[in-house]
Amino acid sequence: MNGSEILYEAQFGHSARRYFWTLVVLLAAWVGAGVLLWWCAKRLWANLGWLPVFLLGSFAGVVGVVKMFRRRNHPGVYRISVDDYGFYVQCDDPARSPSFAVLATDLASLVHKTIKVSGDSSDEHEYYVQTKSGPRHRIDLFYANYSMDVMVVFEKVADRFHWVEIVEETGQKRT
Repeated sequence: MNGSEILYEAQFGHSARRYFWTLVVLLAAWVGAGVLLWWCAKRLWANLGWLPVFLLGSFAGVVGVVKMFRRRNHPGVYRISVDDYGFYVQCDDPARSPSFAVLATDLASLVHKTIKVSGDSSDEHEYYVQTKSGPRHRIDLFYANYSMDVMVVFEKVADRFHWVEIVEETGQKRT
């Protein structure tokens, strides 16, 4: 066996720049609408019911812009890798998807769960890493682009560790 192999990697910087500018435009439109409403209101001081909604929306917009600004300047990564000692998922956004590492001797199976959605023709897919010690870790597809095929990643891991098997599960989700 050889050293470490990166099976998938996504950079956060590109999407953060796009989301940052989108949030800036939306915040400017929200503030502009609020100022316009303030100027056009006939009895401004008699009816201030719109003011808390405007202030709350402005606060949420500023918080979003600040978060995206930080992420834009310090882009992160979502990386799935494997080496002789284990399977690793690194995510620089722990609020969205926690990082985890599973030792090679603790790998039990790789789970592909298909969830049938009632009333819909499409299925949802979830991917997990099952350990022998019990915990099941989820591979998050939020950061995945269309080039990521988790089953190809699972096959590479199963080829590297011959005792690991790929398990198919099905479930039902009500709408």
